[in-house]
Amino acid sequence: DDIDVCIFSMYRKYQSTHTRELAEMNIFNLFTPSSFDGIVILKDTIQTSTSSNNIENRINEIYQGPVLVINRESEFFDSVFIDDYSGMCMLVSHMIEKHGYKDIAYISGRKGHIHSNNRLQAFKDTMTAHGLTVCEERIHYGDYWYSSGEAAVNEMASSQFKLPEAIVCANDYMAYALCDTLVSHGINIPGDVSVAGYEYIGERTEHYPILTTYRRNREALGRRAVMMLYDMVNGTSSGYSFSTDGYIVPGNTCSCGADYRQIAFEVSEKKKQKY
Repeated sequence: DDIDVCIFSMYRKYQSTHTRELAEMNIFNLFTPSSFDGIVILKDTIQTSTSSNNIENRINEIYQGPVLVINRESEFFDSVFIDDYSGMCMLVSHMIEKHGYKDIAYISGRKGHIHSNNRLQAFKDTMTAHGLTVCEERIHYGDYWYSSGEAAVNEMASSQFKLPEAIVCANDYMAYALCDTLVSHGINIPGDVSVAGYEYIGERTEHYPILTTYRRNREALGRRAVMMLYDMVNGTSSGYSFSTDGYIVPGNTCSCGADYRQIAFEVSEKKKQKY
C-alpha cells in the first residue's frame, strides 16, 4: 500500500545539557496530530524527564485516531515490546559458559527504567541459575550514556574489591566508554578483564578491541508495530507474527572475535580513509 510516513525526532537520544534537551524537545510541538491517520510513539527514545508523558497526554487529549507505543507501557494506548530479558540471559550465559567467568560485574541503566529492570533481572537470574553469587557491590547504575561507563570504572577503582573477571554493560554506549577508561588505566582487555555490551549500536569498527555485544532484532519489532498500526487504522486483523530474538555478535573484548592483528589493521585503515 501507498503509505506516507512523517518522522519527528530529537537529534540524539541523550543530550549533553538540559538547555539543549529543552530546545530539542520543540520538534514534538511542530506536528498536528489530527493530520495523521495513526501515530506511533517511540517513547523510550525520549529521555528528557517527563517529556514523553507530556507528549502522550497531549495526544490523548486532542487526538481521536489509533496510537501505538513502542517499548514502554502507556496509560492510554496499546504497547508492543521487544524481549530484553532473554537477550541479556543469552549474553551473560555466553560469558559464563563460553569463557568460564564467575566474578562478573554489571553496569545497569537508570533505576526504575523498564529496560534497566528487565536486563538487570536477567543478569541476576542467569548468575543464580549457574550457581554464582550476585554481589551488590558488583552492580553499578548509570544512565545508558558514555559517562556512565567512565564513572563505573572510577567506582571500581575506589572500591575495596579487586577488578572482576568480566563486566557486562546494559548497552554499548556505556561499554565503549568503560573499555576506553579501562585502557587508560593500563588495564588490558580481555587479558585483565573481559567486557560485553548490549544493543549493537554499530560503532564496533571505530573501537579497539572490537566489542562483544548482543544485537536486538529491532527490525522485527518495527515491522510488527507497523502491521499493528495498519490493522488499527483499517479495522483489520492481519495475524502477523514475529520474533524479536536476537543474537550475540562476538568481538575481542571477550576474546571471541578475529585475530587481534587483523582487527588492528582494519581499524587503522578505516581511520586513514576517514581522515
